[in-house]
Amino acid sequence: MHVCVVAIAIAAGIVELAGVVTLRIDPVRLAYSPLWQIPFWGAILMAIASSVLAIAAASGVERQRALWSLIPLVAYYCVYATYDFANISLTSYAAGQYVLGALNNLSTFLVPLA
Repeated sequence: MHVCVVAIAIAAGIVELAGVVTLRIDPVRLAYSPLWQIPFWGAILMAIASSVLAIAAASGVERQRALWSLIPLVAYYCVYATYDFANISLTSYAAGQYVLGALNNLSTFLVPLA
């Protein structure tokens, strides 16, 4: 199931990129449509669910490794999904870009350090 969701998200990204490159499809309408983002949010939810299941299946030292390696990724995906949703749904550019954009940039920097 999660492979299909990720494949749909990749296909949606390719269509959006083709729209930018060829200008035959309006990429702005696609990129800022909440319905168009559903495959991406589904892929993020599948990544979070897979991480939770991997942590639950591990035991002992492996669980510690899974926690240290997967929790930062889960946190990043949650911040990214919030940022993406806010950019689409908020009417104030400043609230989405300055506050959540800074948090997204910070998480992008901190996750590899963790």
